[in-house]
Order: sequence, then structure tokens, then C-alpha cells
Amino acid sequence: MNKAVLTALYSSLAALAAHAAGCKKDGPPIESAGESTAPSAPSPVPVRFEAVRSIVVPTGEVTGALALSPDGALLVVGTSDGLVHLVATDGKAPITTLSGHSEATFEAAFSADGNVLATAGADNRLLIWDVPTRKLLRDIAAHDGDVKALAVSPDGKHVATGSVDDDVRVWSTATGKRTHTFKGHTMSVYTLLFATDGKSLYSGARDATVRRWSLENGETLGTSPKLPNSVIALAHVQARTLPELEEVPGDDGDDDGNSDGGDGAGDVGDAPAEAPEAPAELSSYVLAVGLGGQVSWLAPDSLKELAMREIGTSRLVDVVPLPDGSLVIGEQDGRVGVYPRDPTADGVVAEPTQLGKGPIEGLRIAPDGKTLYIATAQGVTAVSPTRPTEAAGSLLPTLPRPGGGVWAMATAGSATKERIAVVSRGRVALTEAPTWSMRVLPPFGVDASVVALSPDGSRVYVGLENGAVFDAGDFEGTELASTGGAVPEDRPAIKNHYREVRGLVTAAGAKGPVLVSAGRDSRIALVDPARLLPTPKDAPDADAQSRENLSEHSSPVVSLAVDSKGTRIASAERDDVAVVRSLENGHILWTRLGREILGMAFSPDGKSLGFIENDRSIEIVNLHAYREGVTEEEKKGRNRSFSGSTVDLVDFAFHPTLPVALTLDELGELRAWSLTDGTSQAVTPAGKANPCCVRALPSGLIATGALDPSGSLKLWRLSP
Repeated sequence: MNKAVLTALYSSLAALAAHAAGCKKDGPPIESAGESTAPSAPSPVPVRFEAVRSIVVPTGEVTGALALSPDGALLVVGTSDGLVHLVATDGKAPITTLSGHSEATFEAAFSADGNVLATAGADNRLLIWDVPTRKLLRDIAAHDGDVKALAVSPDGKHVATGSVDDDVRVWSTATGKRTHTFKGHTMSVYTLLFATDGKSLYSGARDATVRRWSLENGETLGTSPKLPNSVIALAHVQARTLPELEEVPGDDGDDDGNSDGGDGAGDVGDAPAEAPEAPAELSSYVLAVGLGGQVSWLAPDSLKELAMREIGTSRLVDVVPLPDGSLVIGEQDGRVGVYPRDPTADGVVAEPTQLGKGPIEGLRIAPDGKTLYIATAQGVTAVSPTRPTEAAGSLLPTLPRPGGGVWAMATAGSATKERIAVVSRGRVALTEAPTWSMRVLPPFGVDASVVALSPDGSRVYVGLENGAVFDAGDFEGTELASTGGAVPEDRPAIKNHYREVRGLVTAAGAKGPVLVSAGRDSRIALVDPARLLPTPKDAPDADAQSRENLSEHSSPVVSLAVDSKGTRIASAERDDVAVVRSLENGHILWTRLGREILGMAFSPDGKSLGFIENDRSIEIVNLHAYREGVTEEEKKGRNRSFSGSTVDLVDFAFHPTLPVALTLDELGELRAWSLTDGTSQAVTPAGKANPCCVRALPSGLIATGALDPSGSLKLWRLSP
């Protein structure tokens, strides 16, 4: 909406605010709507919501789509909602999200030069992206079923896909045309690997075989024997040269003790009785990882199984070789171990360690071998591969779950520099105009519950589940960048509450910034933001000198608001009590008893308090009517109440430039209500389920958030 239209709309609605026909019986419009002596007013101007942008908060359910650029600078994470997130591994650039798949993204792979990215998934499609521009180059209907395997040729000219339809297909990157179709597997294809020279392609499938295909003449070049279980990962490895094992008899009681029990597969060290000692030089193998726990070393040409080793106590998921040849193997139960590259070597390099909360979805190793990326459904973690229990936090913190939705939200800034902070899955993410790209802060050790921004949007304040409040740094992230992307250890946290922080609000007070917190422990406290900055070691205890209890409710606080001048605080507790209190002297200015109050907000001019109640109604209270000398009848006449929602409301806000109240209901509908006559002016679906919050930005943009990933964070504007 351009400025002229916005001005005209504001003027029209402002005129209505003073003398609208058919005002409700509970009194005239609120004082902030303006004054007029005109005998009548035109009908309300209808408005509608216009979607500005939908921003997926990058904190969500990770699938097996995991890829690392050849230079190690960019990590790709695919999610169950079909999104593809490009994450700078140094944490200095915002996360970029590619949207193209309509269902879960299962696979991702870079070309050798890093300029091309291929993704595929449950929508049966193959998408090819230009990485420098983030543009979609090809959208290919690749298979008749989910695409479960993906690989890019060494020269980047071809992309291979495997599917639950049992086929292996090869596509031209330049044209999107199919160049080969390979049939032979009898069950779903799970993994693909190009030969190092790019002339052939290996595939592993649920039918427990590995096949090799020629890209020159389309022929089948080799098929492995049937392995013990489904093949779910393939890799090129260098290992000590192995003699080709001959068939081993079953229960013949070999004197040399090398019988494998009759299963037909060679165990570690299994060899003919008279076999010479393996030479010391290294040879190339194809490593096949089986779902049931077996790892097989295959001859790259014939695919004959030369050795097999049983690994782990649960199903295996993925394998990546380290620069020294050691094998990092992830298990479905969340454990990751490091094993020798030679099947004849005893022991392990690093014992399997529980590194994932839930099944491992995928593993990737940085080119320098110093960082291992581990994906689980909860996110991606970076660790040192030689010491799997130590996190390499300076390179990449644990990434939250992309598409995880919004738990809490804060907005701040000016009309030309608007900023939003959200909490999702216990992490804090930041975005700002005009790009609205999302940046996720590193973890704080304890899950975040609420977030607030300084009035100018320059600083980020976080409330934690353990009752602490702290300053997470400047919004631009320059403080974090100087510490390698981690929250500084010397950042003091003020623990004003004994239980989870449920509310955190800021204002630009006359005597300096105002920061107020409310907790599940029923307490409300005033915090000096200056005390949240690092102080000299010999300074007095920050906790003791920063806490000022304003009040205590009798039950947990469910809503908190402060006026723009930082002079009054409004709070509501679970046991149906709401209070407006002066921040200057602590005096109670207004109370409400006996009704459950949920979302609260002060009007932009600070004269009124708006809130929603559990009877689905909206209440507007003119606080100026509660000054000394005002009669009870005058107080009653200054209040407004209107309703019309057929479902419960979850949050409330005032529009910053229009005489409109905004509500979000439990079905995810965003609605604008006229403050003139209480009529519903516009409504739009903001999310499918679990909405949490609505906020209005200084320019008039409206932000909504929902736990449901499809609602996530969305931006709207009101237009005629």
C-alpha cells in the first residue's frame, strides 16, 4: 500500500472513530480515536489483509537431505515441509530458504564446483538450483514414487536419481532431459554413487544388492552378491589391499577357525587358510553400509564382497570417510562411532557415542576433516570427528529444526528499520526488513521461553526456562561474530524468577530503557538493562543489584504489556486478575477481577489498554478515565467492549496507524476490528493450527506466528 492510499485510509477511519453511527451501549469511542463535532459519519471503509511475506522460522524437522558444498562454506538442510535451507557454516550470513518441493525433501547433493545443487523428495521431483543466484534451473518429474537417492556426477553434467519405483535414472543438468534408465533392482533404491572417473554409477537398494551401471553404453557392469540387509549408503574408500576371498564352507569345522558360520559372508580377517599376508599398499573399494548393521568392502569393478564387518547395536544409517581413511558411521539410535578403514584392523578409533536425540538422518564431513555435521530430526550438530563428544561450536552451533514454528514474538524498530525476534523450539531467530532473511542465534544452554527487543531494535533480550534474563547481544550480530558465533561466556544473566520467564517487555523510558520480566513464579520484576552487560570481575554481584520486584500475583502471569513511554505496566494472572501499575511509584491504577484475560496491549498513544477475554470478547479501557476525580459513571462510559468471534481468541494488538484492533484466534484467523463500532473489517487465515501471537510493526505491517510450521512467521498489511 503506498503512502497516499494509507493516508487516505487512515483519515477516513479516523473520522469514523469519533462519531460512528450505532455505537454500542457501553459508551462513546475510546479517547485515542480522535474528536469531531460532525453530526454524522460515513459508513466504515472496508479493508482487507494483503499477504506481504511468509517466513519459515528455520528451526524444524530435518529429513535425510543433507549436503555440504565442496569448500565447506555452505550446508544444505532439507525438511519435512519440502523446504531447503542453505546455512553458512561460519554462522555469519543469514539462512537462505529455497522453496520448490511440495512435500518432504529427502535428498540433496552439490556439484564438484559447488555451483549446482540438486534436491529431490516425496513429491517425486528433481529440482536443480543455481547456487550463486539461488535460482531454480530445472523442475523435473523424475519418478513414479518418492525419490530416495541422489548423486551428481564429478563433472556436474549429470544427476542420478533412485526411487521407491525401483528405477535408477540419469538426467542432463543442462537440459533436464533423461539420458539413462537403469532397471534391475527389485526393491526401492536407497543410495547412489558415481565412480570417480564419472563413467559408471553404483546403486544400492532395499533388495540388499549393489549394482554398477555404464554411463557410456547403458549396460549393467556388475552386481554384488545378496548382502545381509538393505543397502542404505555407499562410499569410496581406500584400504589395505585385500585378497579376494573364496567361498567359505558352512559348518565344516575349519581347523584354521575362519569359518563364518555358514552365512556365506566373510567376517573381519576371514581368508583362505593358505592366503598370503595382504600387501601394505592401499587399494580402492566401494563401501556398502547395510541397514542391519553390516559394512561390506566391495571390489569396485566386479562388486565382489571382499570383506564384511558387523558394526553397532542398532541399524546403521550413513557413513563418511575421514581424510585419514577412518570411517564415521551413524546408527539409527543416535550413536556415532569412528572405525578403522581396514576391515582386518581390530577395535575402533572412537567408541560409538550418543550424539543425536533420535535417529541419525545423515552425516557430512568438512573438506578439512575437522568438523563432522550430524543431522537428526531435531537439527544439525557440528562435532569434532576425532573426539565425537566435543562440539565444534566455533564453526557451527546446533541448528534448530527448520519449520518448527513460533513460540513467542517481539517486534521493534522504526518504520524504516523494522525488526522481529521469535522463539522457536527453545532457540531465538532474528529477521529484519527489507529482506526478512532469518538468522538463528546459538544455543544458550537453557531453552529460551520469551524474547524482547530494545525499543530501537538494536539489542536482543532473552528470557529462559530457568527464570533468568540476559542480553544476547546486538541485533546485527557483530558481538557474536567477534566470538566465533557463540554467546559470550561473560554475559551475565539476572535470575529474577524461580521458574520459567513468561513475559518480557521493553520501552524507552524518560530516564532510560525499561525492561520488565514476568515469571511462572507469579512475580514481576524491573531489570536495569545496563546490568545485563559484562562488568569488571571486582564489581558487585550483578544479580543482587539488578533485581527490583514490582509485584507478585497469586498465580502465574499469562500476559504482560508496557506502554511506549515506559510509565505503566499491565499484567494479567491465570486466576482472573489483571492490574495496571505505575512504574514510577508502583501505585495500582486499574484492576479487573473475575474474568480470564489473555493477550494485552497498550494503544500507540498509551491512553488505552486493550485485551481479550475468555468469553471471546475484546475490551478497550480508557486509562485516562481512571485518574483522580473521575466518577464511576464516567469511568464506565469511557470503556468499550465488543465481540463477534465464534472461537476463542489467543492474542491482541493495536494497529500503529489505523483505529483498528487486531486479534488472532485459535483456528489461526487474523481479524481486524473497527475501534469505531466494533465491526469485523477484515479476516484472513494466518496458519493452520496452534497460533501464538500477533504484533504490529511501526510501518503498519502485521506479523503473525504459529507453532504449526505452515503458519510459522507471516507478514501482512491492511489495504482498502
